[in-house]
Amino acid sequence: MTHPPESLIEAYVRHPDDLSAVQRDAIAGHLAGCRACHEVGEYLRSFYLELEALQHKTSLQVEQWLQKHSAPAQKVTLHPFKPQREVLRASDGYTVVLAALTHEPPALRFQTVATFTSAGQNVLLRLLRDNASDSFRLYLLADPQSRRAHALVSFPALALEVLTDEKGRAAFTLAAHVIPKDWEAVQVVLRFPVHDLQLHAAALGQNTVIWEAAGHVITLAYVQGTLTLEALPQKANTPACCFAAFTAANGQVVGVALHNGKGVLALAPLPETLTLRFYC
Repeated sequence: MTHPPESLIEAYVRHPDDLSAVQRDAIAGHLAGCRACHEVGEYLRSFYLELEALQHKTSLQVEQWLQKHSAPAQKVTLHPFKPQREVLRASDGYTVVLAALTHEPPALRFQTVATFTSAGQNVLLRLLRDNASDSFRLYLLADPQSRRAHALVSFPALALEVLTDEKGRAAFTLAAHVIPKDWEAVQVVLRFPVHDLQLHAAALGQNTVIWEAAGHVITLAYVQGTLTLEALPQKANTPACCFAAFTAANGQVVGVALHNGKGVLALAPLPETLTLRFYC
């Protein structure tokens, strides 16, 4: 059986009118006959209803004022999402108990592990376990939607750093002895890029490249397959960058932890073009 990509299922759930009638009929037929894909669709449906419920709890006037007068934080500590029990009824009559309150039977492929949020920053993070592959999936929702791309999700107690893709998704595995018994007791820190630089191999070569950007002096040097980088604050009250991520033109992502704003990365051969992002 050929399964539709998750992005297509998401489009069917959120914006079915963006798909052709043929696509909608094909996906509907597949979901009716495939339990695994049906679970993905139901999860996404309840997830987005949950986000809408969070947004409706905030005064529109206050929200507009905050967006106008305050810049979004680049570092956010997330907390377990524990709302009051309530039932949402979608326009098509589909009734959903908030997904954060749902405890799936272990027999299901996808099992919600924990949900984290920071309502003041309009972000919500959902963590699922894929029992079929014994791995984890991470979904980030944010308002505006552009913030969900290329976010750094840190689990300090697990020494784990996870980068989201363009749609705020990521997958990772953990050794059995590392998996927490209580995920809601685990600290989660969310970081957004403070710098986003487009680089070309010709600009690096054997040279040292220096930028000044948003309170940091960024220095890059590439010699014999090793990229050395620094992102040092210009002022005492500017936080040092703790992580950098490189995305090559083919979509491959490589991350490196920075210590006191400095890091070294083996990168050979050097891609012709790459995007460099820093996180503080």
